[in-house]
Amino acid sequence: MDLEGTVRRAAGGDVEAFAAVTQRFQHMAFGYALSFVRDFRDAEDVVQEAFVAAWFALPAWPSRPHSRAGFGRSCVIGRTGCTDESSSR
Repeated sequence: MDLEGTVRRAAGGDVEAFAAVTQRFQHMAFGYALSFVRDFRDAEDVVQEAFVAAWFALPAWPSRPHSRAGFGRSCVIGRTGCTDESSSR
């Protein structure tokens, strides 16, 4: 998958492209969220919220090459504040 092109198509409203991006990053994002919140169901919620937020934020996403780690981290930390979730426990 050409990640940059797929993200660009998703930013233009292509739902199938966004599904491909989500599938590519879902496991990494879940692992990252789980490492913060330490609860399986909370991590699922964090990731779901992150991808919903990413869908709405994609049109404003900078037009530069996208790295796997950068996109996943941005999705999870940038929107949901995993540190806020973990500090509330």
